[in-house]
Amino acid sequence: MEIDGSQLEGGGQIIRTCCSIASIKHFDIMIHSIRKNRPKPGLADQHIVCIKSIGEIFGIPLENIRLKQLELLFEGSKGKNVKEPIVKTFKMKGAGSCCLVLQSLLPILISIEGSHQISIHGGTHALWAPTPEFYNDILSPTLKLMGITLNVQLKKYGFFPKGGGEIECLVQSPSSIQPIKLIERGNGIKISGQIVGGKGDDEEIISILQFVKKECRKNIRINGEPLVCEVDGMCHSNGKTKYVELYIEFEHCRISSCCVQENNETFKNLITRTLNKLYEEFEHGGCCDEYLQDQLLIPMALANGHSMISCGKISLHSETMFVLLKQLLGITFNVIPQGSYNIIECSGSK
Repeated sequence: MEIDGSQLEGGGQIIRTCCSIASIKHFDIMIHSIRKNRPKPGLADQHIVCIKSIGEIFGIPLENIRLKQLELLFEGSKGKNVKEPIVKTFKMKGAGSCCLVLQSLLPILISIEGSHQISIHGGTHALWAPTPEFYNDILSPTLKLMGITLNVQLKKYGFFPKGGGEIECLVQSPSSIQPIKLIERGNGIKISGQIVGGKGDDEEIISILQFVKKECRKNIRINGEPLVCEVDGMCHSNGKTKYVELYIEFEHCRISSCCVQENNETFKNLITRTLNKLYEEFEHGGCCDEYLQDQLLIPMALANGHSMISCGKISLHSETMFVLLKQLLGITFNVIPQGSYNIIECSGSK
């Protein structure tokens, strides 16, 4: 099978998804034009670690993989049939994202029945990548609806450029993934999350917390009433990078906004950016935020039955996954507009 690595989103998501699915289904795949339209085309360190991690689990031979190469032959047909629990440790150079490595491994972990434990060293909170908090607070309770138990523990912070962080992931996977039906939010419960500052932010974080709670009470209301706001604040000692995780907990789902500080961005701007994204997700009325929607597509494709989720605007990452999973598994995703939100549905392959 050949896949164009520059189509649609055209980034690392294509590489991670192709190698994961090819290893699970034991077929060979050639990816060409890898990240062709990106400022730095070809494979980066991050992608090579993801590919080699998958190869290590399945015993797939990987020779002559190098930085910046535009083509990759991944021989999934040569992988062993893994049935035993997976216990592995993987290490990134510098601050490469631990969570993007986990993203490449999660389809494999949920496809093999049993209890698995993965430790990953590197960057824990990176730009353009999920955070450990997102996995644990947002993705985990959603996967629980599909019979999958996911627990991601932040063992040590790791930020750009040094890295040095660690996460530990525990997965309990069923013999068959249950389809998900997540359409209605249900009653609003509370607003939760955390605001994390770096060295020297102890005093500022107090006023930031007060500001966030005030803004949430003013702008997030259900039937005219504000929700209880239980957002915590703390500071880490590993540099000055800040990040924010906010989510609205409903009866049946959680809607989130998670942002990591960009370059020399001020704390106030980081907070404003996170709040604006949360307001946007709150307004559409669906059960999945922008980042959760594309994280659920592979589990839906591998589930034993028909799945449906509601979300806001369909992201470019999700559009890319629709095309990829059609090419890789023959799965067709349908998008049904419902006014302010959309429903994504598919029938799984398992």
